[in-house]
Amino acid sequence: MLAFCNLQRIWGRVASAEQHRTDLPRLAKFLSAVLNAPVAAAYAFAILVVSEDTPHPLTILFVSIFFATVVVLITLYVLARTRVTSDFYASNRETRLIPFAIAVASFAFGVLALLFLQAPKPIIALMLSLLVNNGILALITLRWKISIHANGIAGPATVLAYSLGSTGYLFALLIIPVVWARMALKAHTAGQLLAGALLAPLVTYVLLRIYLPLV
Repeated sequence: MLAFCNLQRIWGRVASAEQHRTDLPRLAKFLSAVLNAPVAAAYAFAILVVSEDTPHPLTILFVSIFFATVVVLITLYVLARTRVTSDFYASNRETRLIPFAIAVASFAFGVLALLFLQAPKPIIALMLSLLVNNGILALITLRWKISIHANGIAGPATVLAYSLGSTGYLFALLIIPVVWARMALKAHTAGQLLAGALLAPLVTYVLLRIYLPLV
């Protein structure tokens, strides 16, 4: 009887470990979805709209999220469904140029729309940073698979830190679960994640220093 009880305990531990291993990829996929670049941009725009003295905030929030998030997500879905890209995240580097081109065009229209609406400078700067960062990522992707997920957290975090201080630093902490999730799914190497996370603050900071004094 004692041996049987011990066997049950051992089996319970094995089953628990197996369940744990099964749950980790699910968690990684969930984090990859809720923290992917266009979704992270939506979070950042919402924070800026609430924090800034924004005229007609709902309109500006809608326009921002439409061009930065909705258009990009629909593009990724359609391209994946039609097998233009390998999957929703365009994991195959060779298939990323088309979604990048559409995203960059959407960001450009977003900048123009926000200028027309006379949105606060930080909101326009965030859309402009998405435009510039993704243009650079598109060029890098021709040769190397840099992490869009990491870049998509670090860029908006830089705008938030520049405009709102500590809020941006808290936002930047989202890079931790993103790095874990992408590595757990074997979607990126540590170098690709690090490059994405470091490139965005550098490009965005330079952009902010140039753009904000001009407007």
